[in-house]
Amino acid sequence: MRILQIFNRYVQEGGEQQAVQETGSGLAPEHEVKTLLFDTRAWEEKNGVGQKVQQALAMVWNPKSIRTAKETIDEFRPDVIVLHNMMPVGSAALLYWLTRQAIPVVQYIHNFRPFSVSGYLWAGDQVERAGLRLNFIPEIKDGAWQDSRVKTLWYAMILWGLHALGVWKKMTHWIAISQFMKETFAEAGIPADKVSVVKHAWQPLEELVPRTSFEASMPFVFLGRLSAQKGIGTLLEAWTQVEKASPEARLVICGEGPMEKAVRDFAEGRDHVTYRGFVRGEKKEALLRGARCLLAPSIWYEGLGLVAYDGYEYGLPVVAAKSGGLAEIVMNDETGFLIPPGDSNALANGIVKMLGLPDGGVAMGLQGRKWLEKSATREQWKKEMLSVFTKLHPNSGNLN
Repeated sequence: MRILQIFNRYVQEGGEQQAVQETGSGLAPEHEVKTLLFDTRAWEEKNGVGQKVQQALAMVWNPKSIRTAKETIDEFRPDVIVLHNMMPVGSAALLYWLTRQAIPVVQYIHNFRPFSVSGYLWAGDQVERAGLRLNFIPEIKDGAWQDSRVKTLWYAMILWGLHALGVWKKMTHWIAISQFMKETFAEAGIPADKVSVVKHAWQPLEELVPRTSFEASMPFVFLGRLSAQKGIGTLLEAWTQVEKASPEARLVICGEGPMEKAVRDFAEGRDHVTYRGFVRGEKKEALLRGARCLLAPSIWYEGLGLVAYDGYEYGLPVVAAKSGGLAEIVMNDETGFLIPPGDSNALANGIVKMLGLPDGGVAMGLQGRKWLEKSATREQWKKEMLSVFTKLHPNSGNLN
């Protein structure tokens, strides 16, 4: 089977880009997978009013992107096209054109973009569900996309136009990364029988060396975008309470984003709080290998929450908000603790409770690792993905 992925990379890497890479490597070598990439970073480097106006117009119709896609399809002749993020460089016109071709088109649901300008269902520092009814006014008033009301209005008009043209109704199928995402899109009007749930796979890098306890010097770790949506404000408020109850507790915050200054200011002068910026590769592995618990206090609806997978890989328990897909992969009192989103008192209590466990949460971390090895295997993911594609293109040949 020949599978073409189309993805517009974001300025900052995230779980969606990781999913694109996993799809390519996970289905090869039995199947041919080609990925057509557009890159937002190329636009970010260009300044000037004229260029920004041209970019805004290109969000609607970008002839270069359409030409590239046509040439790729003519050459590769895919059996199925899988769409990830398409904006801003890919353009709305390309999305419209793709759904009019005689090739099955699958929209991979990573966030809420068809029903949210920001992609987060977020406005006014809280979850905003109006977009599920195609009401983007709250997000426009809040300047939810790139902190600009004008840009948000423009993007909202594009989304309204795509809905008016019936683009989303023309999708052959949808793949959701959690049951929560499927149910939310069904609430917005996408037929449930056109949405398949395929949770992300995870390939642990190494065999876990069992631990019997966590050392006091091992920190609680936050990995992710430093934003209100990810619960950074909630975490900082909670940690002031943790410090009073357990003065020796340690916290390491990693990531980049709009709340970076608040994090830096909070860490300054605190001996047991460290900000390390964006970490990846060996530095990330070393950090998690020496941690005792992962924190995921998201307020917005997490599509799934790959950060929990990060923790489980290294046998770490997770204290997470009961938010979106996180509630499907963090089992309360088994692999960690679930707390109400945005509740700093509950988060502080969860952290202190973890500190007070006889083994510090070691058993929970091991249960998380066992869940990861059983429920997030590449083999299971591959089977579920190919099941979707087979239904759309049953005569595509060998579907190992």
